[in-house]
Amino acid sequence: MSLQDDDWLFKRPRPHTGEHWAEKATAELARLINLDAATVELATLEETRGTISRSFVPRIATLTHGNELLSEQHPGYEPSVEGAYPEYRVDRIFEAIADVDASQHSESPNASHEVVGFLIFDGWIANTDRHHENWAILQVPGDENDRMAPTFDHASSLGRLLDDDRRLRILNGADMLSVRGYLDRRDAQGSIFPLKGSDPACPFRLVSDLIELGHADSVKHWLERIEKVTRDKKRAVFEAFPGDWLTEPSMNFALQILDETEELMNEEWQSCDT
Repeated sequence: MSLQDDDWLFKRPRPHTGEHWAEKATAELARLINLDAATVELATLEETRGTISRSFVPRIATLTHGNELLSEQHPGYEPSVEGAYPEYRVDRIFEAIADVDASQHSESPNASHEVVGFLIFDGWIANTDRHHENWAILQVPGDENDRMAPTFDHASSLGRLLDDDRRLRILNGADMLSVRGYLDRRDAQGSIFPLKGSDPACPFRLVSDLIELGHADSVKHWLERIEKVTRDKKRAVFEAFPGDWLTEPSMNFALQILDETEELMNEEWQSCDT
């Protein structure tokens, strides 16, 4: 593969985390459900393992992030806020992309459909980092239609912070631990606030809000895409890692997360009167 330095960004994982393999694995999982996502490859720079992500922004294009869109629409919205921000609600994301929806041709999937895909994907991979700078729209001169940028930056997923001892204890149910309990812990909440409540939502808990906002068809579409991904296909994503880039407990824990979150989202889907 021939790489040009200005087309790829090297991402260095934080020490003692699995952010590098999580970034690569989630990119491949996105491909399995035909979700538009950034291209990611494993890479080593100066003996440090990480990933490289290919730029999806044409040289003449403008990338406008969610925080910019939201601050334009809502006076007082602070675009530089980091961490939990109650003004960053799921409904406001769709308000921010309404103009993109309106500009797109009816025969192609609209921006809202794609964003539902991003959020359902976050739920599946237990991504806790969909903050207001982790989605954007692309504006290309000469193109009459703005469009959503591919989904990107999924390193905060799949239990990447745990060490193998902790993973094994959870998988084995030690001390009444469970993967579902791990997923529902307080610090597993994402960046997005739900329609109701004073705390941000775990990403797989946004299904009912998406339905309430009128996106039931899109939710169904993406859940069905996930359902079609067999266990063997998911396992193949992790087994493709070379050498010792990924441990067996890391793989098994990630696979269990994918099973549990799929079940949790389907439970929420079935509980809604759609």
